[in-house]
Amino acid sequence: MSYGPKHSFQDEWVYNEADIDTAKVVWARDMDKAQNHELVDYFKDRHVWLLEVDWDDHMAKLKPYIPL
Repeated sequence: MSYGPKHSFQDEWVYNEADIDTAKVVWARDMDKAQNHELVDYFKDRHVWLLEVDWDDHMAKLKPYIPL
């Protein structure tokens, strides 16, 4: 999940099940390169996607995550 500069954390989207290792979907905020790599490596058998939200235009785009 990548937030824009006007994001209000009152409308949070990132919630996970208590047993995150067996959850069908795992949500995470976009972090720095090293932390993103660590998370993707931990869940290496999963597909990784990036949800980009533009709060100004009320648009959301879901696309495959490509590490930089």
